[in-house]
Amino acid sequence: MRLERLVQGTLGLGLVLLLGVPEAAAQQRSWPGLPSKNARPEDAEDDDEPEDDDERLGGELLRERLPSLRTRAEPRVVQGTLGFGTRLLYLPLNVEGTLDLYPVPWLRVGLVYAAGLSFKWDGQQTTGTFAQYGEAAVGLRLWSTLSQTGADLQLRRSIGGYGEALPKWARPRRGDFAEVLPVWLPSSHHLFVEGGALTGFVGFLECTSGCEPNQVTQYRPLSRQLLLPFAGVRYVYYSEALNEKPAVRRVRYGQLFVHLLLHAFNQPTADAYYWNEQRVERAPVGFRVGGELPLSPFCIAALLGQSCAQPSVSLGYTPYPAFLTVEIHARFPIR
Repeated sequence: MRLERLVQGTLGLGLVLLLGVPEAAAQQRSWPGLPSKNARPEDAEDDDEPEDDDERLGGELLRERLPSLRTRAEPRVVQGTLGFGTRLLYLPLNVEGTLDLYPVPWLRVGLVYAAGLSFKWDGQQTTGTFAQYGEAAVGLRLWSTLSQTGADLQLRRSIGGYGEALPKWARPRRGDFAEVLPVWLPSSHHLFVEGGALTGFVGFLECTSGCEPNQVTQYRPLSRQLLLPFAGVRYVYYSEALNEKPAVRRVRYGQLFVHLLLHAFNQPTADAYYWNEQRVERAPVGFRVGGELPLSPFCIAALLGQSCAQPSVSLGYTPYPAFLTVEIHARFPIR
């Protein structure tokens, strides 16, 4: 009898070791809040994060939850950035600043100034030179509407202290990183018709002698700060939420534009040539299409609690010179 009980106890202990220990080890290795193979249905129900948009907080409920939260749908009167980038054709490398003004809701004034490195021909060789770029535009609002956008605010341990939550698929459901508040924030959409002018430096060559085929050609520098008018439409999106404690700094300012570039006011009348002696062509009109994302998808600076750079990209074709242009910028908002 004793021998039988001893055998049964030994077998029971063996089953516990085989089944219970791996299960406990698996629970220790799992990241708290992430679903595991051994998760029970009742555990999933404990998740306090709403899955339905109807459960997001907005209006009075949001103000009760965060009394000091300040929200804004319309763009601020003054929006500024500092950054750097490239403007192929005018400035291959530059630092820049932008200023957007909304003195009244139906009026937008946009200013851009950049300075950096360009190239010109000094009569013997191509050299680097200091160059500038400027742009000014005035827009009248054709259409506008208020809306709301769904957002997830992380009230503790957010990246950079911005109150920004990781995407739902990447964050744990519980723990210090899971205090996420789904909310509705006010936002706005605007469409402007605008016109203005841009100025950029070009360094070309002008033929002085031997300009016919099969002749020894002589050139002299032909540099110009071109002034091109443009007109088009611009779409603007804005949403803002600020709170001191817990820290929330969520600002979304995005733009898309389409411009028609017209004949330069001061383009040279003489034929101009590139440094490879190819003739500079002319076109009756040009265009450019571009925009500025409201937030960089790869914000390394936020890890250090700094402002995120907003990427800006545009692609176009200038009438003089008839040339493809590409612009890429990284701009840091001035708050």
